[in-house]
Amino acid sequence: MHRGGAPPLPRLRPASRSTHRNRILLWTRRGAPMKFCVHRVGYVFGILGGAMIDKELAKKIESELLRIEEDTLHSSKSQYNASDRYSMRHVWLGVPAAALSALAGAASFSGQWEIAAGLISIAVAVLAALQTFMKPAEQAAAHKAAGDQFLALRNDARLMREIKVGLFEDVQEAVTALDVMVKRRNDQNASSPQVARKDFEKAKRGIDGGEARYAVDRQDAPK
Repeated sequence: MHRGGAPPLPRLRPASRSTHRNRILLWTRRGAPMKFCVHRVGYVFGILGGAMIDKELAKKIESELLRIEEDTLHSSKSQYNASDRYSMRHVWLGVPAAALSALAGAASFSGQWEIAAGLISIAVAVLAALQTFMKPAEQAAAHKAAGDQFLALRNDARLMREIKVGLFEDVQEAVTALDVMVKRRNDQNASSPQVARKDFEKAKRGIDGGEARYAVDRQDAPK
């Protein structure tokens, strides 16, 4: 029988983390002195699962997440710019081809416009060949899909930096979550279509001008 001081440490059989946590809660609720929790802090943290994440590591993780956010922001904007450019190219080739095709069909019914109809048909064939070779509609869709993926990754990285970093229970969990983010970025960079230099420069000008900044993140936002 224990006489005075903190109650003896209970003998615990090997069990899961949740089982140990429940036993500790039951032990403290049955009237154990508060100093038990103070004297046994190291033991309790050992039961709950390894070294807790410290402020220095959390700051490094936040810095790396900020780099991922910056990379993916520029990549998503560049992909969207490329998608817009190919969409306009599809319009520039498709609309004249459709209009000239209709004009050539109308001219073919008139005996006085045979030469003109032939020239128009040649122009339509050239435009159709350019569409087939360049595939602007498919390129636009591919760039937009890549931009959506980069934007989703940026949002996930921001959520992890703003909220989830402070919720990790141990170092291994935090490092694993960061590894997942880095791998997603690398895989997306490898699988995305290449953008032109002017698409990236346009994206950078827009970002520097504050196009991608949320109103809540601006310094002049109402509190």
